[in-house]
Amino acid sequence: MSDLRIVEPQHTRGDLKLDCDVVVVGSGAGGATVAATLAEAGLEVIVLEEGGYYDTADYSANVPDMLTKLMRGGGSTVMVGRSPVPYLEGKCVGGTTVVNGGMCWRTPEHILDEWVAERGLVDLSPKKLEEHFDVVEEVIDARYQDPGSEGGVNHAFKRGADALGWHLNHNKRNQKHCVGSNDCVTGCPSGAKRST
Repeated sequence: MSDLRIVEPQHTRGDLKLDCDVVVVGSGAGGATVAATLAEAGLEVIVLEEGGYYDTADYSANVPDMLTKLMRGGGSTVMVGRSPVPYLEGKCVGGTTVVNGGMCWRTPEHILDEWVAERGLVDLSPKKLEEHFDVVEEVIDARYQDPGSEGGVNHAFKRGADALGWHLNHNKRNQKHCVGSNDCVTGCPSGAKRST
């Protein structure tokens, strides 16, 4: 397997010719997973990404600048329908994994049970998927937040939920020692988030 190389358009002149076995379009969660799996199997892979490459040092709390650099449409992408739904979509190496909170939820068991019972998808049972979920969580560093790093906003949310009688679940995030800066949407400034 060859070394990772990043080729940006502004650093090329004329036609660019590259040889590979597979071209993957997009470097987000899906594209990166496919590309890594194929590369680990010994194939030469090229990943095409619409946006630029940014390192941890490039991220800042300057929200307008980061939205412009990291997100399609400057963070104003909308699904049009009876009720337009705005959403954030990454446009950078790592795609939306760079600009989300890194929430890692397993498919609920009752949904998997329904798929087995109603659709006959026996290979998607909770028991059969357990080892796959474990592998994915290990690879992407899905873990609970370190105690003490949750931040005041999360504590206030918990107090409000408790007062309303809501039940909250802890969730894993693909992060390693998040400092709780709450800058996930503008790129993790500490390098804790395990984006692709």
